[in-house]
Amino acid sequence: MSRALFFGTPAIAVPALHALADLVTVVGVVCQPDRPAGRGLTPTVPAVKAAALARGFPVVQPTKLRTGEFAAWARNQCVDIAIVLAYGRILPADVLAAPRLGCINLHASLLPAYRGAAPIARAILEGKTETGMSLMQMDEGLDTGPVYQVRRLAIGTDETTDELTQRLGQLAAVLLSDSIVDLLQGNLFATPQTATQATYAPPLVKEAGSIVWRQRAQQIHNHVRGMQPWPGAFTRVSGKMLKVLRTRMAGDETFSAVLPSPGTLVIEEKRRVLVACADGFLEILTAQVEGKKALPASELVNGRIFASGVQLEEFPRFLHTDFFSFSVDVCDPCSCASPFFAHRRSVRRVLRSVRFFYRSLGPSYGLGSHTRDFHQSARSRGRERTTRSRSTHGATPRLDTALAPKTRPRTDRCRRTGTAGQTSKRTLTMGSRLLQNCSDEKLERFHGASPCCTVWLTCSLTIHKACRASASSCSHLNAYSHT
Repeated sequence: MSRALFFGTPAIAVPALHALADLVTVVGVVCQPDRPAGRGLTPTVPAVKAAALARGFPVVQPTKLRTGEFAAWARNQCVDIAIVLAYGRILPADVLAAPRLGCINLHASLLPAYRGAAPIARAILEGKTETGMSLMQMDEGLDTGPVYQVRRLAIGTDETTDELTQRLGQLAAVLLSDSIVDLLQGNLFATPQTATQATYAPPLVKEAGSIVWRQRAQQIHNHVRGMQPWPGAFTRVSGKMLKVLRTRMAGDETFSAVLPSPGTLVIEEKRRVLVACADGFLEILTAQVEGKKALPASELVNGRIFASGVQLEEFPRFLHTDFFSFSVDVCDPCSCASPFFAHRRSVRRVLRSVRFFYRSLGPSYGLGSHTRDFHQSARSRGRERTTRSRSTHGATPRLDTALAPKTRPRTDRCRRTGTAGQTSKRTLTMGSRLLQNCSDEKLERFHGASPCCTVWLTCSLTIHKACRASASSCSHLNAYSHT
């Protein structure tokens, strides 16, 4: 009987593990290490590990894959094939070559569409009506290998990422059951992907969950569906964070002659909660106020959380963002198909210019006031944060420190050595060079329509507009005058 390894971590991979175990001998299951989860940060066992232990399979949880030790272990297993589904890490070349037939990946998209870590959420965010599962031969690229088979699956109009993930997990098990024997016998032939048609699905970041009520109702509905269960779609109501868990497109009969400003609540018959969007209304079905449990919208009306005329505000995307740990989730405004930045160094240059702008010039133009309110609120709750700046010359501290009021102590080395002016001038110039290739029209369209927009583009658009508007009166902004 053929021998196989299985790579997987979350619950979507459990059905495929069971399907593989019914047809071949599983000599080992590889998943990521246990991670802290929940409010108590209790180490949590991955779903695949729990399922493997229940069936008596050996489980391996390597912390590093590129040291050569894990590749040697994989070669010693003498397996014919390795099946990978949502393992969560890129396999190096020596691991890919360990099985006799290489590593086979089950990818939750219709390749070459949505290569990357979050294909299910991205398909929903962009309003797709169909997705699927692709069986492909792995290579050293990011989901670039040839494809053996594809199974398609329709996306429901109100289906969330969590619900679609469960159905795709079952589809992966069916696809693997129908293909594994032919794969082992060499009866399946792969078709190379068309690289020019490739799109990417980078990992989600927490800041991406903020709801922009200026968008169309369908876009916001897709946003709420796609951000479940993490990071969630959130907004602010009466100064508190509100998670919007489930929505529904409102019928045409709810449209009024005069549409309120985006984000305004309209209560109908004390049970329907409608929110004004750019082109109509969206109905909120379930929501959760911070510190409370999730409730139907009608109960939030009875609890006086929702009322007609209340304004839902966009949650500031600038807060609690670590410049050096967030995932680069910005796509090319022209094609939205390839990463906007090729190197992390370019991102850091722009972020440094963002820091300088908000510290020195932002208050003059009414920017950054929400940060002062945030810090005062944090102190009143007894949870003032103390963050450290990086000790490297010119490095950027956490964003909540960067946007703090001037009374907050600054400890970055750039200030101590007296080179702040030189660094700021240099970073302003570098930031302007990166911005000059993006016109106002492109930035506006991408900022308002794409869910992939995160911290960089939001800050860049703010800087771009404020600096250009004041370039004639402020000599510090001459670097931006040509943009």
